[in-house]
Amino acid sequence: LVHPIDSEGAWKTIQMSRILYVPIMYRNAIKYQPMRIYKIQKQRQNGGNLSIIVDAKHVFYDLNSNMVQACTVSSLACQAAIAAVFSNVFRPTANAQASDSFTYSSNISAAASTEYSNISVTAALVGDENSIASIYGGELYADGFRFSINSRMEGAQDNSFRFAYNYNLVGITATYNTEQTYSAVVGQSNI
Repeated sequence: LVHPIDSEGAWKTIQMSRILYVPIMYRNAIKYQPMRIYKIQKQRQNGGNLSIIVDAKHVFYDLNSNMVQACTVSSLACQAAIAAVFSNVFRPTANAQASDSFTYSSNISAAASTEYSNISVTAALVGDENSIASIYGGELYADGFRFSINSRMEGAQDNSFRFAYNYNLVGITATYNTEQTYSAVVGQSNI
């Protein structure tokens, strides 16, 4: 979001950790999704006007800040496994945690077992090969403060979108992460 620093002071209401309801086009209808502000910058735009630039993430990622203590899932269906993860969230104070704001569901009845210790709720739900989505073979769907991990993403349609490109793109972003990258030099002889 880019917002001008206006003389009326409306820009002052944009503050860290507040929630913006952002219109998203979903199946030819506008749906508003809550996005939490996590970064604000002031910047001088073309023409010399001062603006603030706001970065926000879907509220589902608030679960990154909640840690799962030792949690053992023993032969549970997917929804019960999610409940086990949420019941083992570390709560250092009596204050409400981000995890308390969410509701969830799953249609996966197969039982599975796993263990978690000192990882974020998001990692337990959709992280690596030990995550609930991976173990149960589910797909995540997030809608506001509700999410599901179902055998097929909620509302999924085959061929529901097409990716197209053209020469007059306004912009494109590529992100590269080299944390798990290994390099090697391989010698070859032309003899």
